[in-house]
Amino acid sequence: MPVESAIRAQILAQPVVVVGGPTGPSGGPTGPTGPQGSVSVTGPTGPRGETGPTGERGVTGTPGLDGTLTGPTGPTGPGGTVAEMGPTGPTGPPAIDLSNGPDINFPRVYSYHDPTDNDFIAGVDTLEVMVGAGFGFAPMTSGRVLVIITAVAENTGGGGTTVTGRYGTESIFPDQGDPVTGTAIGIPQEVYAPDMTIPLTIMSLVELEVRPSFQYPYFNSYWFDLSLKSTIGSGAGVHSITYTFMEL
Repeated sequence: MPVESAIRAQILAQPVVVVGGPTGPSGGPTGPTGPQGSVSVTGPTGPRGETGPTGERGVTGTPGLDGTLTGPTGPTGPGGTVAEMGPTGPTGPPAIDLSNGPDINFPRVYSYHDPTDNDFIAGVDTLEVMVGAGFGFAPMTSGRVLVIITAVAENTGGGGTTVTGRYGTESIFPDQGDPVTGTAIGIPQEVYAPDMTIPLTIMSLVELEVRPSFQYPYFNSYWFDLSLKSTIGSGAGVHSITYTFMEL
């Protein structure tokens, strides 16, 4: 059966109370500085201060000689010498008088043939020379001219003959036998004419400049001619030349 006792149990351990001792003297040595902390982000910029007062205006500079930027005008230089008149140039080709000439309305056609056949040339060798036909034409409207040349070629030396149309602006027309000059037009016609006469035609559309002379209604002319050479030997010739001009 259970037995109850009134005897108090013994406390085996008691709490220990520690009383603090006296405070040591102050002013001991300072310990070492600790490591530097990490860099922090810069804080925001503070508000802008007020603008200070405007300073005084400087003194205006002294004006120029006459108050402008332009300097004084220099003295007038001495007058130049009078040049001498140059020599008179050569006489140009004869002009065309429109007062009794052909109508200048489009198209204008002009044909020329020497009935005396003074443009006949023969005995030409392989060195190309001018025929010296002496034809002239003056464009008066558009300057666009269709040129048609007909002639008869021959060769008494048993070879071929080459004929080329030419024109130029020089004031003096080429003479028969002159060295080749001017601008070639059309396609050179090379015919085989051993001891024969062969007709030929050269056609070309040329752009010419309308060149009025100092006296209206005259216009300056272009010269038109042929050049000629033989393929072999010295028997080339040409005659019965006709030039037809149509200004379009």
